[in-house]
Amino acid sequence: MQSEHRTGFRGFTLIELLVVVAVVALLMGMLLPSLGHAREVAQSVIAKAQVRQLAMLQFAFAADNDGWTAGPNKTGARDPDSFVGNSNGVMPTSSFDWISPTAGGSLEFSANRAQRTKEIFEKFACPKAIYPYTSLYPAGGGGFEDSGDFQEYLTKEPFLQNSYLAPAAFLCVHPDSKWRPNGRLPKSIIPRPFAPPVSYRPRLDLIKNPSGKCAVADGTRYVDYIGGRNPRVIFDFDVSPNPSSYGSFTSSGPIYVGSTAYGQHRANAGSNTFHLDLSMRFFGNSHEMHLSYWDGHADRITAKEAWADPVPWYPRGSTYAGTEATDEVTQSYDEDEPLP
Repeated sequence: MQSEHRTGFRGFTLIELLVVVAVVALLMGMLLPSLGHAREVAQSVIAKAQVRQLAMLQFAFAADNDGWTAGPNKTGARDPDSFVGNSNGVMPTSSFDWISPTAGGSLEFSANRAQRTKEIFEKFACPKAIYPYTSLYPAGGGGFEDSGDFQEYLTKEPFLQNSYLAPAAFLCVHPDSKWRPNGRLPKSIIPRPFAPPVSYRPRLDLIKNPSGKCAVADGTRYVDYIGGRNPRVIFDFDVSPNPSSYGSFTSSGPIYVGSTAYGQHRANAGSNTFHLDLSMRFFGNSHEMHLSYWDGHADRITAKEAWADPVPWYPRGSTYAGTEATDEVTQSYDEDEPLP
């Protein structure tokens, strides 16, 4: 009779199990930073492609409009009251909206202003733009005819943060400009801290040194801080059809210390850097951001580089007002010194 042999099995001891767990944890600790960096690099590639696509949309618009770029002094120069409510997919959502006129036709944006705003923020969303707006500005949406539309989305399907901004200096003009688009007063840039030449107009042929001038950049507005015993962040966006300055689609640029998107030393901000996490949102504390230039190429720069160099954010010949600039610019430029 053949005998049966049973092979004995000894389980893990507690010490052996703990060693295995420790080794797995060590390997995970070594791999996760690499995986996280790879993921951020992939997100950076997407964001870089997005800013370049948005710049290309501006080029296409200019090609169809005798060189004029979309913005407050071309597409937004009409009566802003006509933007409210329902219109069509290429109508600006506000006087500063240059995205609807350039992309609204091909992407079939909604005729409703609130829905169209939501579509812009979502269709052109950076992979790291993940925060929803928590309120509207002015408070309650400003009492416009379509305020209820914005409030409905805010409560049921919150608006995603806007991902990209255009430097306003290329879309606006000097306050002393005599040019009148469509017979109306132009949208002039607040000279903070550089003012464009009086002769500048928002046309491609007037953007000199285009390889060094920014057309579109990562960026989110607005973020405000409430101080006191219970400090908190107020994260909102301006739903006015005619914002007084910049709106949700343009910005003053990083060298203005009070910028709500990129400000190096924002008033009353203290040590809170939430606005930098929203706008200069790549690669941790280095606060990196993507720029697309008026010659069509795109790049990534650090906050340190953005705060030190005013050249990408203003047309050639823009002059320094002497105040409200970052420390790096203050030390490098004299008052009335023009930019190359």
